[in-house]
Amino acid sequence: MVSSSYMNNAHTARKTQELLQKFEWEVWSHPSPYSPDLAPNLGSKRLSGSGFFSNSDVKTSAENWLNEQGRDFYESS
Repeated sequence: MVSSSYMNNAHTARKTQELLQKFEWEVWSHPSPYSPDLAPNLGSKRLSGSGFFSNSDVKTSAENWLNEQGRDFYESS
């Protein structure tokens, strides 16, 4: 799969399209990174520069962030 966002550059897009045709690969569209259907940003600004030494550390940090969110965060529109 080749992300269509990768092909925004005209020069790259032409070469990529040529290769896709040569290999007969199928191109799937990818939703915008700002789609409201995608998961919310899990506090990347707060976690920016953080290092995790294990999957457990990542899970704990994500759980802590989720626990800090107010009720409005979990209500659907």
